[in-house]
Amino acid sequence: MVLNPKLTKRIIIHTSGLGSLHDHISPKYLPLEYGGELGPVQDIWDIWMKDLISKRDWFLEQENISSDENKRPGKPLDQSELFGMEGSFKKLSVD
Repeated sequence: MVLNPKLTKRIIIHTSGLGSLHDHISPKYLPLEYGGELGPVQDIWDIWMKDLISKRDWFLEQENISSDENKRPGKPLDQSELFGMEGSFKKLSVD
C-alpha cells in the first residue's frame, strides 16, 4: 500500500469536469480558469508576489532568529532521560 487509507480518503481526483470540483470547493475560492470567481491565476499570482515582496524584510529577519539555549531552565535531557531506562537491564539467566 503506497498511501495510508486515511490519507487516501482525503485525495479526490476530478475527471468529470468542474462540476465535481465545485461539489467540494466553492467557486468563490477558485480562479476563473477553474470556473471560479477570484479572477485569473496570473492576477492572483501578481497580488501574492507583491505581498511577499512587501514583507521581504520580515522574512529576512526570520533567518536570524533562534532560541537562546542558555536561558532554557534545567539541564539538557539526554536519550535515557527522555526514553526511560533503555539499555540498563542486565541479562538474567533463569534455570
